[in-house]
Amino acid sequence: MEAYQLSDEERVELALINGATKGDNETLGELFDRYQPLVRRLWLNYSIANLDRQDWQQEAFLVLDRAVHNYRQEQRTRFCWYYRQLLTNRLRDLYRQTRAEKRIPAQLVQDLNAENDVTMIQDPVLTPEQIVMWRASYQEFLAQCSANEREAYLLESEGRDLTEIAQVMGCSERKVKNALHRARAKLKKHLG
Repeated sequence: MEAYQLSDEERVELALINGATKGDNETLGELFDRYQPLVRRLWLNYSIANLDRQDWQQEAFLVLDRAVHNYRQEQRTRFCWYYRQLLTNRLRDLYRQTRAEKRIPAQLVQDLNAENDVTMIQDPVLTPEQIVMWRASYQEFLAQCSANEREAYLLESEGRDLTEIAQVMGCSERKVKNALHRARAKLKKHLG
C-alpha cells in the first residue's frame, strides 16, 4: 500500500499549523486569513440574532486557536474539515444560548435569598406574573425593614439559628429575637 503524498498546499498548511502550535501569532493570523471564506460563509448561512460579523470573527479566531492545538495529523482528517466541524459546533452552541436566553424572563433572573422564594418558584400553581408580583412585594418588604431587621430575617431565611445570627450580627440573642419579631410583623402586615 502506497503512503499518502501531501500536496504543496497541504504542506504549507501543516507548516502554518506547526508554527501556530508553537505560539507564533503571525502564522496563526496567516492561517486565519486562509480560512476567511469559510468563516464568512458559515456566518451568512447561520444568521444568529445579536451575533454581528466582528463577534463571529473573534469566535472563529478562538476556535481556530483551539483547533490548531488539538489537531492531530495522524488521525487522517484534513485540518479544513476539522476546523469547519468545530466552527459549526460553535455556531450551534451560540444558537442554543440565544434560544435559552429568550426563555428566561429577565425579571426572574436574580439570586434567591429566602426559602420562600424557592418555594414560590417551584409552586406549579403560580403563574410567572404572580411570582414576579410576589418578588416585587417581597423586595418592598425588605426595603421597609431596618438594617438589623433585614439582616436578621435574611440570615434566618438561610436556615441559621438564633445563636449563629447573633454571632454574625455581633449582638445579643435578645436583640436578634426583637429584630425578627418586628420583621415578621412587617411581613405579615405587608402581605396580609
